[in-house]
Formats: sequence, structure tokens, C-alpha cells
Amino acid sequence: MRKGLLAILCLTFLLAGCGREEIVPSEHDDNPLEEPADTTSQTVPVEPVDPVDPPEPEQPKERDDLSWHLVEHFPTIRITTSSPIYSKTDYVKGSIVVEDPDKMYSDSTIYSGTMQIRGRGNTTWDMPKKPYRIKLDEHTKLFGMKGNKDWVLLANYSDKSLLRNIVAMEISRLCGLPWTPHMRTVELYVNGEYQGSYVLCQHKEVAKEKVDIDVEKGDLYLEVDTTQDEPVCFESERWLIPFMFKDPDQPTAQQVADFKAYVRQIEDALYANPGGGWEELIDLDSFIGNYIVQEICKNVDGNFRKSNFLTKTVNGKLTVAHVWDFDIALGNCNYIDSQHQNGVTNGPEGWLIKIMGRKKKTDSWYPRLFMDPVFVQALQEKWNSIKPGLDEIPAMIDRLVELNRASYDHNFQRWDILGTYVWPNVVTPSTFDGEIDYLKDFYTRRVAWLDTEINKL
Repeated sequence: MRKGLLAILCLTFLLAGCGREEIVPSEHDDNPLEEPADTTSQTVPVEPVDPVDPPEPEQPKERDDLSWHLVEHFPTIRITTSSPIYSKTDYVKGSIVVEDPDKMYSDSTIYSGTMQIRGRGNTTWDMPKKPYRIKLDEHTKLFGMKGNKDWVLLANYSDKSLLRNIVAMEISRLCGLPWTPHMRTVELYVNGEYQGSYVLCQHKEVAKEKVDIDVEKGDLYLEVDTTQDEPVCFESERWLIPFMFKDPDQPTAQQVADFKAYVRQIEDALYANPGGGWEELIDLDSFIGNYIVQEICKNVDGNFRKSNFLTKTVNGKLTVAHVWDFDIALGNCNYIDSQHQNGVTNGPEGWLIKIMGRKKKTDSWYPRLFMDPVFVQALQEKWNSIKPGLDEIPAMIDRLVELNRASYDHNFQRWDILGTYVWPNVVTPSTFDGEIDYLKDFYTRRVAWLDTEINKL
């Protein structure tokens, strides 16, 4: 009797279990039990879903000024050479030690290796505090910047804020130019002697992480500079733009002829503005980005006179590759007004690049571009999109002064030039803080003036 009753109860329990809801394992269950499929119920077909790759973790930015932190031991470069550095053409062999003991810039605290070094620059090489070009014997990442053999040490002797090049590169970054050189403030010792606070910078050259073109396939890297110190140079026919072939520095005769003809096409199109067809020949976005950097900085060399760098790919347009050399910009040039006869001043107000040509003339590429509403509208849109970032730069300057103060103070113990005129200073504040106040005031007033005037065009 008991066996029969027990059998009935077990059968009832099993039949009841067949009708319970399916258990769906929680995504948080470590070991969910797999239930047998319910073959008695009707299933609804489900469309297959392509698997979604998990998002890649965000990579740390290679350079972020505002994330740098105060350190007790400032990043330092120590160079030892086999003989004194007298030339800006002949390299001297030596060794280098790069130290960042408190990890201000990267997790790598020390690097040592062999290298070559020479002087660099034009007027800057003739100043007491010398700029240098370094060529390491191996590709190396320094202070968190992309690895390469070629580096530059900027002295910034006449720029007593020691920040004008860094500010210009920040504007370049906001404008989205094809490449913006990365920079780090460092202490420099050569053969045991302190040289001052320098800016270590990636060297300008054709490379995957820099000017990314294919020279072997016929692409060109060009410099506009009145020094004309490369093997192959020429001036454009209409506006005398001084072009030099940097890479290749020995182009074929056909490459030279083709590029000269291309420049002639550009100048003919610009001369016919508006509607001259220049958009098919030059890269609009890079020309606008370059214009904004040069105009904000009121750079006397900025309108295709000196230190302007471009690329021309085989099937592409003429493009501004990057900007360079701003130690005598941002209110630190006292001869802008004497270079031009069209009301240009050395102060923070007034146009420069928009109305500036070569040899005291008022006609050139940018003045012609401004004749076309297409260029003006694109400029206004770009300007207004980056304006919030431009407004943050004075705060960035304050932050960099705080971070680098020990190096800056050390520099002016070595070079006692505060309050002393150094070519081509406009003002000579007696303190470093006075230099910073002047830089920020010039920048702020310049951006405010341009904001009004660009949106009125």
C-alpha cells in the first residue's frame, strides 16, 4: 500500500515539473545550470545577430599638457660630446642621458645612448643660448613622444616667456592640421655645463608619425622660405613665393617642372577669384587651419615668407603639412609695422596674414582667398567650432608656468636677461611673471579682436 502511494506521489511531482517556467540563468551567475530544451512548446525563430566586438579600451593620449604634474626632480637631458659644438652643418659625436625620475612625462625614467649633435637655426644660432639638432643612433621614444632618431632642442632665447612655440602648437592641434609636432620642456646640460630651460621637439621630416607621405612614389615635401638654402629652389611667377624642395631634396627635372606648373595653376586660379577654381588645387581645411594659427600669432613670417611647410602628393592637392617657428610671434616682433605699408601694427589688433604679401605688398595667396565667399564661410565655421578651445589656452599657460616654474627660474639664473632688450622684443618686463602677463594679454586681446572681425566678414 505504501509503495503504491509513493509511486503515485512521484508521478504527480514529475508531471507538475513539466509545466513550470524555464529558468533563464542570470548573467551574474557563475555556474548556471543548463535546462533541457522544451520540445513541446512552439519556438519563435530569432534573426541571427552579428557578434559585436567589445570596445577597445581608451588609449592614453600621447601628450596632454594639463595632465602633467609637479615634480621634485625636473626632466633633464645630459649630453657629452667628443668636441665642442661649433657648427650648424657638421655633426659632433657624443652620448646622451635622458632622465625623468619623477615620471613627469612618461613611465620611462631614464634612457642613455649614443648620438650626434650640431647647431641649428638662422638668427637663433647667433644668440648666446644655442639651439641644437640631435640625431640618435637608434629609434627611441623620449619623454613619452613617439620614437625616432631625429630631435630638436629649441632655445627660445628671445622668447622670454619660453612658451610661444608651445602655445602655437596647441592652436595647431585645435585646428586639426595634418601633423602637430609634440614638445616637452626640459633642463639641458652639455658637457656638464647647464645650458638652460629648453623645449625638446620632434624634428620636422617625412615619417609615418610626422609628415606622412610617400616620397618614393613621387610625393613632395616642400618648404617656403626666403633663405633658399636647399639644393633646388624657385620663386612663383606672380607673387614670388619662395619654394624649396625638402624631400626629395634632389627631385627629378620632371618633378620640378610639374610642380612649377601646378603652382602657376594655383596662382592663376587665385588671381581669378572669386570662382577661380582654386578649391580643386589646394586643401581648404589645412589652409584654413594654417591661417588661424598664423593670424592669431600675428607671425611676421606666416604668409608664405619663412618656415611654411607643405606637401603635394601625386594625385592630391597642395596641403599645409604643419606649422613651425613661433618664438618671435604673439607680440614678440617689433618690426612687423616696418615690413608693411598697409597699416599693420605690432599690437594685438589688426589684420596681418589676411592683407600681407611679400616685399611690402598687399597681394598674395591669402588676400586672394579672402575674396571668395567659399573660403570666408569655411573660415567662419572652423573658427567658431574651435573658439571654446582657444579660450582655454590662457589657463593652459598658467598651468604650464606652475608645472615648469623650477626650470624657468633656473633658466633666468643662467641667462640674466629679464628686463633687457633681446632682438626683436616689443616689451621688456623686468620679471618672468611680467613676461607671462604680457603674453596672455596679447593672446586674449588678439583672439577677442579676431572673433569679432572674422564673424563680420
